[in-house]
Amino acid sequence: MALENSGDRLEEIARNFQTFGNLTFQEYTAKIDSVTSDQINRAASKCLAGKPTMVVSGGAVNLVPGITDVSRMLN
Repeated sequence: MALENSGDRLEEIARNFQTFGNLTFQEYTAKIDSVTSDQINRAASKCLAGKPTMVVSGGAVNLVPGITDVSRMLN
């Protein structure tokens, strides 16, 4: 944490307060610890269920497979 900016930490604390209300550190970590692998799997499935987005940059753009090929590889 020594490498973090104290302003960034304060901003994160403020965001957490807006989201969760007044939480102690122990309550905050307990909420994190209570997340189950099933919840993570459902969230990941939901995020990956849509059509993929692809951005290509550089000189060899013509060597990158098209979005339909990438979609096929992911399914």
